Amino acid sequence: HFKPQDRLPLHFLFYYDKVKILSQCFNANPRLRIISCLSRPNCHGFPNDPSMVDSSWEDLCIAYSFFQQAGSNFINISDWYTYFCTVLGESHSKEILARFGQSLNELRLLGFIETNKRKQGHVMRLIV
Repeated sequence: HFKPQDRLPLHFLFYYDKVKILSQCFNANPRLRIISCLSRPNCHGFPNDPSMVDSSWEDLCIAYSFFQQAGSNFINISDWYTYFCTVLGESHSKEILARFGQSLNELRLLGFIETNKRKQGHVMRLIV
C-alpha cells in the first residue's frame, strides 16, 4: 500500500509544491536575458536609458543602443556607423569599421537584424 506523500516522515525535505517559483527558475527565456544584458552591460552601473551610452561599453552594446533608438523598421547603416564613431570618440578608421562590422554581424547572428536587398545601405529590424 502506498501512503500519500505528505504523510511520510520528513516529506518536506524531498517534495516541493511551489511550481510557479520552480518554473521561473528553470524555464529559460534567452531573448529576455540577451536584451537585458545588451541594454545594461554592467547591470549595476548603467541605467536602462540608451542615451547614457559610454565608450567603455562593449561594441555590441553600443551598436544595440542605436538599434533601440532607431524608430523605423529599416536602419541606415551609414547613420549607425556615424553614431558608433561618435560614441567611441574616434574618427573613421579601418579598425573602427572592422569593430562596427563585427557588431552588426553579431546582431545579425542573434536575430536582431537582417540584410535587405530592396534598400541598399539599410538593414531590417527583426525584433522590435
